[in-house]
Amino acid sequence: MSRKAVMDRVYENLNRKFTREDVREVVIETFSSMMELLLEGETLKIQEFGKFWLELKGEREAKNPYTKEIMTVPPRRYFRFRPSSGIKEKLRKESLST
Repeated sequence: MSRKAVMDRVYENLNRKFTREDVREVVIETFSSMMELLLEGETLKIQEFGKFWLELKGEREAKNPYTKEIMTVPPRRYFRFRPSSGIKEKLRKESLST
């Protein structure tokens, strides 16, 4: 789903009480703030949705599958997400009904 699709859905769910521009600003600022918090190393918990956090994968040795050469892979950061139990339950119910 694109950011525009999210904005359109929020606009429709709010029964058009706000202008599209107002909804656009709120959605963009929300995602920007979430990204800033995560990049600062904060854990982002959204009740009834899930938890986002940033982890560091350390430096490691790896083998190039083509040349078989052993090389060092530098450390990197990556995002993690753990869905809430409510989302897990909804997914479980939907998968059973299909």
